[in-house]
Formats: sequence, C-alpha cells, structure tokens
Amino acid sequence: MISMVIPVYNEAESLEPLYQEIDEVAAAHGYQVEIVFVNDGSTDDSWRVIEDLAARDRRVRGIRFRRNFGKAAALAAGFEDARGELVFTLDADLQDDPHEIPQFLAEMVSVGSKKNTLVDITLTLAVGNDTITLQSRTRLGGSK
Repeated sequence: MISMVIPVYNEAESLEPLYQEIDEVAAAHGYQVEIVFVNDGSTDDSWRVIEDLAARDRRVRGIRFRRNFGKAAALAAGFEDARGELVFTLDADLQDDPHEIPQFLAEMVSVGSKKNTLVDITLTLAVGNDTITLQSRTRLGGSK
C-alpha cells in the first residue's frame, strides 16, 4: 500500500480536486492507496471537506490539529499514522502533481535494481517546533 500524507492549512477548495487526481492515478495504475490529510489548524472549511471525503471513501483519513503547529508537525503526525510500505508527501495546494507518482515509482525500481548506484538521501525531522534536515550520500548494493 502507498500512503499519501498531505498537510493542510486553509486549502478547502483544492482538497476535492487533489483527491480526484490521486484517485485517478490509483485506479489507472492499480495502486492500493490511503490518503491521510493532516488539518494543521485551518480556519476555513478544510476540516469539513476532509470529513466529507472520509465519509465517501474508506481510504481517506483525517487528523485535526486544534491550532496551527506548522508543516513539519503535520508531516510527523501523518507519518506516524501512515500504514503504507511507501509514503509520499503532497502539498494540498495542488503544487505537487499526483500523476508524477508512477514515474517516481518506476525510477525507484530502476535505481534500486542497479548495484553500486550512488544515491542522495534527505531526511527532514520535526523536533518540537523546529526541523532538522539530514543529508547522506550512499551506494546501493555495493561498497564505497
């Protein structure tokens, strides 16, 4: 299963189109997905839209923060809740195109099958109200 973790802050109008695009990609490629919207203290109708989507589709879940804690905290909560073997993060404002997911997955498989391939890994962690970004370069299936 693929988890889609989506931090949300005042994005009520873009949530339905984003959901539709994810649904189209999942159906076209036979992906089993879950969509985890993390409402980061929105003051618009974002939570109502998330509730409506969750009521219509059991693959959709929502987490609701009582106030705005920031994107890093929203992502951390989504990662903790995610059940998939792979987790994608998408911005709720349609900045990230779900139709690029199949190409991304194909590239992951391609790179993962090559021995001694150099890859860069970036990890961002939420620590309280701060974020820490760690970067590493490693070789897959081989020595340095």
